[in-house]
Amino acid sequence: MQSLLQEMLHFMRLSSSGLRMRPREFDLADLLEKIAAPYRYRCGTRMRLSVHARPQIINSDPELLERAITNLLENALRHSSARRLMLIARLGEGRIRIWVVDDGRGMDEARAALAFEPFANAGQAGEVTGFGLGLPSARLIARELGGDLVLDRRVRKGCSFMLELPALPPSPALRTGQAPTDVEEPPCVAA
Repeated sequence: MQSLLQEMLHFMRLSSSGLRMRPREFDLADLLEKIAAPYRYRCGTRMRLSVHARPQIINSDPELLERAITNLLENALRHSSARRLMLIARLGEGRIRIWVVDDGRGMDEARAALAFEPFANAGQAGEVTGFGLGLPSARLIARELGGDLVLDRRVRKGCSFMLELPALPPSPALRTGQAPTDVEEPPCVAA
């Protein structure tokens, strides 16, 4: 019951823009390694973490990004019956693209159409139940960060969700090797 209340409160904060974005520069590869660590052997699932263009310094809110990616990983473990998960990040064309891909049973068209609707996918027959807030929350976070989250239908088996964000260049201080003087409150990214 407490878990449901926490998820609902978190979702309400997101949907009412109650979260304050705190962007700063960080290495995306390091964040993805940190997120992936507890999932590598959980529930017998093997996970491959693939990050390109290392080091990948980006300017975003690492806490919100971690929450969105964690929601996607939890969703895959809870609902997909996957034997394998992949977390893939690529930087290019001014965008950061992060995929969470599983080799589970996937989604039929009807379920995919409702994937981002709150409570729509809660308690599907034959699976460990959730509250149906993981994907909607992850999408709200992506949009708060100036991007989006979509179901990538190109995989033959399982599901692939792509989180896309703007790739802001590192500050001049980082490019010159100088320490930034104000990393606590950088300017907010417009959506």
